[in-house]
This record gives sequence, structure tokens and C-alpha cells, in this order.
Amino acid sequence: MNDLIYCNGAEDYNEIKDLLKKRFSEIVIKDASDNVHQYRFRIELPDEKKREYLKFTMEKGFYNLSLGIRLDVEDKNSENYKLITEIVNELNNTPQNQSPEQEGKTCGVEGIKI
Repeated sequence: MNDLIYCNGAEDYNEIKDLLKKRFSEIVIKDASDNVHQYRFRIELPDEKKREYLKFTMEKGFYNLSLGIRLDVEDKNSENYKLITEIVNELNNTPQNQSPEQEGKTCGVEGIKI
């Protein structure tokens, strides 16, 4: 699986790369910055790590920087949308991640509505 992460600046760029390297020993991270998009990097992971990766980005709060997740959430018929929905529901059912106003309406992961 591949993803493209668009960071908000140098601090995010380095922090998120470090988090990913610590969590996934097999990850390949390549800088993807250019003249238009700075602080962008590409990740490569084995396909069997997809669920774990998606959940990790949601738990750590940088799922909104992922181009892959943003695109997958738009295509409600895709397999990835179904997987994201499962993960969001799983995280919703974890009491510390859910606020009362979110109960039964949206997920505990802000910004992803299912």
C-alpha cells in the first residue's frame, strides 16, 4: 500500500515520519516535496499492514493529512471506504474516544463522517 502525506510544516513533517518509523519497522518513506508542495512524503507498506496503518493515523490524529484516506472517504463504494468505516466504528466504540455529542451521529475521529 502507498500513501501521500501532506504536512503543515517542518515540525509535523519530522514528527509524523518519526512516529511512522517507530510504529512500522518495514515502512519506506520517501520525500515527495517539490516546488509547489513542501513537507510532503510518500510511504510504502506491505498491503497486509493497511488496516493497522489506517487505524494508527486515526489514533494519532494525522489521518486528515493523508491523501489516500481523503480520497477513500469520497468513494463510498470502495473496499477502502468499508475498511475505514469499520475502523471508525471500532474507535467510536472505545469510550475514551467518543464525546457525548458524537454518540450515534458521527465518528470519534473528527472529520470523517460515515
